[in-house]
Amino acid sequence: TTWEQQVQANWFVQRSGSAKQILFECQGVSTCPYKVGGSAESVNVQAESTGKKASVTINVGGGNSGGSGGFSDSIPGWASNSITSLNSLGIINGYADGRFGASDTLTQGQVITLLYRTLLHSNLASEPTACREFSSHVPEGHYAYLPLCLFHLNGWEADWNFDPNQQISRSEAAGYFYVVLGAKLMQAHGIAQGAIYAEGQIFSDVPETHTRFYEISVMNKIGVMTGNAGGTFSPDRTLNRAEVAIVIDRLLGQVEQYGIR
Repeated sequence: TTWEQQVQANWFVQRSGSAKQILFECQGVSTCPYKVGGSAESVNVQAESTGKKASVTINVGGGNSGGSGGFSDSIPGWASNSITSLNSLGIINGYADGRFGASDTLTQGQVITLLYRTLLHSNLASEPTACREFSSHVPEGHYAYLPLCLFHLNGWEADWNFDPNQQISRSEAAGYFYVVLGAKLMQAHGIAQGAIYAEGQIFSDVPETHTRFYEISVMNKIGVMTGNAGGTFSPDRTLNRAEVAIVIDRLLGQVEQYGIR
């Protein structure tokens, strides 16, 4: 007796001049449609499963039609440049159906994966080796496995119960952004730790007793993650994809501007 078994694969994409990136929205599925950006380039899409690997290289012409920024849905004007730029670098991708989903909320696993891609792109980190299972929720082969490994090896995340599917708030995201690059960017800006506490409360909804007061204040001080027009920060509101594109783009810009290594 014989039967067919559908194989679920882990998917990756490698764009021209960039390191291999995880397609975390396609992990564990048998097929993965991938929508490219609007610029001419060569894209290699790879699938890996149980020791087997297959890949295809696609040569893309310019002038991609469709929705805003090459996506089938609209993206907000205030984030369009950041979204388009990060998409061209392979740091943030759209969904398999061609949408970007600007207002969709993010999870902890997605945020550390975006930071992981940013660090690899900037040559601030390399793909970690000798990894092990650092969370009961993130086994080997999971899209967040290597990002979480890197975070653990650097002491950026040490919670065995880390849940990649847990939605992440703006204050929690500020904590990740700070722990990865905050101290280096403060040094580049010439900002001392004492200056943050001396300035005191900035946002009406982030008192000095808030668990993320310092990280939020630093991110605001260096102009990476700012607040709302009314003087609030909305620390408990879930971060969305358009917002994270702005923040990652600003981080990347400052890394390049100040030559962070």
